[in-house]
Amino acid sequence: MAKKKAAPVKQTATQARQKASFSWPTLFWSLALLFGLLAVWLRVQTTAAVPSSHVGRSQSLAPARIRWNVTCSNQYNPFIQGCHKRSKCGRALRDNFVSQDVVQQLRDIADHGMQGRSTLGGPTIMDINTGYVKDGNGLINLYRQNPPVKFTTEQYTLYRDVIEKIRRAVMEEFQLSSLHFTAPTFLTRLIGNESWTPAELHDEYWHAHVDKNNTAHYDYSGLLYLADYGVDFTGGLFAFIDAKNTTVEPARGRLMMFTSGMENLHEVRRVETGARYLMSMWFTCDPRKRFHNFLDGKVHDRFNQDV
Repeated sequence: MAKKKAAPVKQTATQARQKASFSWPTLFWSLALLFGLLAVWLRVQTTAAVPSSHVGRSQSLAPARIRWNVTCSNQYNPFIQGCHKRSKCGRALRDNFVSQDVVQQLRDIADHGMQGRSTLGGPTIMDINTGYVKDGNGLINLYRQNPPVKFTTEQYTLYRDVIEKIRRAVMEEFQLSSLHFTAPTFLTRLIGNESWTPAELHDEYWHAHVDKNNTAHYDYSGLLYLADYGVDFTGGLFAFIDAKNTTVEPARGRLMMFTSGMENLHEVRRVETGARYLMSMWFTCDPRKRFHNFLDGKVHDRFNQDV
């Protein structure tokens, strides 16, 4: 007698949701491990003495712009027309991208979410879409505390508007017809203290890295500086590691945009004194990795979902 064929296993709704989600804590530790493994190799490749260029703080309120063109790596595969670039990868800088008032409001959001976290030294990072905050003392979720930390509607609106403004600036700069916001985004505070000792590899934020090596769907990176080099902090320069070793001084309202592949190996120098504030985000060409910018005081950790 012929055997009956087994019925195909149906994917449950829970399994489908799990495939569309990302684990924020797991992502943190994965990034930390990758940073460590990559940092040693990458630094060895770039130890030869090379000339350098330096971009200081602008002394003008005019919206200064600088563009560097670089040859694309071969990491943009599969290639998405209208978003990926084959030969025109690059880096761009825009001063006074947002007003000083907006900078201060973003700093207020960071300080509100990071209240009670360590100020002894090192990094504190916060993602207000998911509610997670990480520092040397561990990982917490703002929205799952009792009572939960709350932000105002105006603060969420400001944060959302800034991200959208940066997304449009990236599209304009690199002449794209499509680009998607992706997760996570961070507000980061780096505190300088020579007596501070990193508790774990993740705390060693100064290692050279490539954004797309850490997270494969990152295609474009955006950094909005919320503190002035030499005024709010010392150390903490941003540097592209290449033939010119270009260094950039963070400045309030200064936006850095660059393609996320190996063509833009970079590092943040260790902060020596003061506090360095930064808003960082990434964008993707892959519509499956689009992240809806909820910003509603609830924990959201799923890609390409509208609810």
